[in-house]
Amino acid sequence: MRKPALPASALICANLRRLVLLRVSVPLRWTFCSPPTSCYNVPMPRMVKCAKLGRELPGLDEPPFDTELGQKIYENVSAEAWKMWAEHSKMLLNEYRLQPWKPEAQQFLVEQMQQYFFGAGAQLPKEFVPPPK
Repeated sequence: MRKPALPASALICANLRRLVLLRVSVPLRWTFCSPPTSCYNVPMPRMVKCAKLGRELPGLDEPPFDTELGQKIYENVSAEAWKMWAEHSKMLLNEYRLQPWKPEAQQFLVEQMQQYFFGAGAQLPKEFVPPPK
């Protein structure tokens, strides 16, 4: 069985790489893929200015919720900050003994999420003791 052929752009990019390694001069316009993809047509990550970390970082692949807050997080929060929130939310669930299926717990987590990403930071429980490292 034959392997599927690589797209033409992948072949061009691979050949350009070989030319550069051989120190052959190539026109500048040949060196850019358009739209922004890697040389093998793998989309580049969507970059956002992260509200939590204050840097330009790869964003989430899709909004985490179908609400205005979900869209705001999608547009302003990096994937790295979202992973940090996931760990923080686990701590909140455990320390406050929240039951995530209850509306009160869900509302509390939404408020904490807004504070974590867009406010002064989420509050830690009074009794919380960080685990030893």
